[in-house]
This record gives sequence, C-alpha cells and structure tokens, in this order.
Amino acid sequence: MSVTPVVSVVGRSGSGKTTLIERLLPALAARGARVATVKHHRHRSPVDVPGKDSWRHARAGARAVVVAGAGEIALFRPVEGPPGLEQIVRDFLADMDLVLTEGFKEGPAPKIEVNRAAQGLDLLCGPGDNLMAVVTDRDLRVDVPVFGLDAIQPLADFIAARFLAARR
Repeated sequence: MSVTPVVSVVGRSGSGKTTLIERLLPALAARGARVATVKHHRHRSPVDVPGKDSWRHARAGARAVVVAGAGEIALFRPVEGPPGLEQIVRDFLADMDLVLTEGFKEGPAPKIEVNRAAQGLDLLCGPGDNLMAVVTDRDLRVDVPVFGLDAIQPLADFIAARFLAARR
C-alpha cells in the first residue's frame, strides 16, 4: 500500500479552517474517498477530560487507555514530545485514502491556506511552505490556484485529481 497522502489546511485563527474541512469532507466522501482528519492542538488532549474514568486510569498508571463506545474507539497513550504527523498517519491512518489536517503549518505536507478579507492579513505561507492552493474571498495574486470560500466542489475536484486518482 502506498503512503497515505496528507493535505494541511492552514490559516489564522478564525479564518474558517474548520468550516472548510467540514464542507470538504462530504464532497470528498461523495467521490468514494475514505478521509481522516487530524487536528493540531498545542496543549494536552481536549478529549481526555480531568475527572473522567479514562483520565483517572491514566493518572493511576495505565501505559495506554482505550475508550470504546458504540461504533468508535479512542486511544490515549503518552508519547515523548509531540508526535509527528507522519507517525500518526503511518501508525493509525494507513487505511485511509487521504488525511486532512487542521494546522501543522510547519510540516512538509502540501497546504491549502484559508485567508479572509475581514482579517486583513497577508498569507501565512511563503514560497518554501509547500502551498498548493488558497481559499479566500479576496482578489489575491499568487502562484497557486485560488478558490472562493463557497467553491467546495471545484476544490474537492482539485484535491481528488491530485491525491485520489492514483490511489484507485
């Protein structure tokens, strides 16, 4: 099996990264793609809530805690430093057709930057950041394709052509 491709959706806080991913997921799923997401979080897991049983198990010395529910599973396991995106994809998401990340601007994955006119700020990504597209409501002159905020189907087509066609 080939390496699962990763695309990072980046942008400033409040730019619409989460909304874009929420809208892209059904468009990519409609094309038959199995898509996973990874959210970059700078702090400890927002899921393993203090006081809950899983949190208590870990604090009592469990080396790993798995929470299993109706149709889903979550694993909490301490790691040395922040895990790399490549490790996460390799160890947990190898059976996916595509991984969309929210954040991971510093990583090597191709990036789609969301940039809103209301924020009035320059792009985060520069020439060396592997920028592959911009989603915006501004008239930007950049050397990559630019998609409007509502151009979900064209953006999904662009992603599918670049990353999914070879995996079929």
